[in-house]
Amino acid sequence: MKNKLSILVILSFGLIGCSSPKSSFELSESSSLRQVFSAEEINELKIAFDFFNGELCAEQQINKDCYRTFFQMLNKNNAEGFVELPISYEAQQNMYQRLSENLKTQVWSRKWTKNEVDTIGSIYIANNGKYMTYLTKCGETDDLVKRYLDELNAAGGIFPGMVEGYEYHGNESVDFHLIMAIHFLTLNDQFERKN
Repeated sequence: MKNKLSILVILSFGLIGCSSPKSSFELSESSSLRQVFSAEEINELKIAFDFFNGELCAEQQINKDCYRTFFQMLNKNNAEGFVELPISYEAQQNMYQRLSENLKTQVWSRKWTKNEVDTIGSIYIANNGKYMTYLTKCGETDDLVKRYLDELNAAGGIFPGMVEGYEYHGNESVDFHLIMAIHFLTLNDQFERKN
């Protein structure tokens, strides 16, 4: 419970501060992102980011109301004991095809698990990729993000309960939005992948 509470505090106050404090969906506003990723890689991250925002907001305009509704739904579902993400796995696989192998390896790694019947591959955040460097860079200017990253490392990766109870405020930075996009795309892949 102590770890879950510290994650909530970190998310509530820390992820707001990596870049400009105003709510944003423009990756170009993140100085931390520009320090770690090339312009080409940022354009590719924008593909994943735009995909996530499109799935999250469906037919709505991409704005803070979509995120607020998403977190409210997520918190309600968590309280009822399940996680359901509004992301099409098939469309997500198509989106991956638009990303270079280089970028995918900078964000994700694939691990194989064998059970009695089959071997299943899952994606995880790449421990040594540029994405982790980006999180570390955010943590250099924000102690709470640093603690969030430490919790992520201690857990060995992300898990659904990391954002349980988070109340979206509407003034979160573009870094927050990108971190949430990568977080939930990774979880959706883990939940839905069959091979």
